[in-house]
Amino acid sequence: MFALAIQAAIESRTDNSISTLLPLVSSAKARNVDISAGMARLLMHQLEDHTLDYIDLHSVLKKNTLLFADHGLTMPMGVATKVASVFSQRGLNRDALALWEYYAACNNITRSAVDLSSLNVLMRVNIALENVEGVQWVMDTL
Repeated sequence: MFALAIQAAIESRTDNSISTLLPLVSSAKARNVDISAGMARLLMHQLEDHTLDYIDLHSVLKKNTLLFADHGLTMPMGVATKVASVFSQRGLNRDALALWEYYAACNNITRSAVDLSSLNVLMRVNIALENVEGVQWVMDTL
């Protein structure tokens, strides 16, 4: 339900600032509402802005990572994979790989727990980087 509230708030705003949504996040968290899906939707909405340059992308990610942390949350791996995919689609493959590895470490993801969606993104990133060892790792993990 919170994710729907965030989506409605996103669609009704005219700017791309998250500050107007912070009271909604704080209120939901205070009532013990699971806010992870809504927070993830907010991040993905911001990253869909194709006018963001390299610095802006990292700034949005940093702000949202800190926002998650302020509410006692870790970025879910499904979201981390989508973030890596966005970075990869913009040609930022080294960043995509570093981000995915960082969030995998934060979430204590083991090789056996890597999902197919992540493997797909990691394969694409490693091919773009011409990283033979990375491609082999993905193949071995399958």
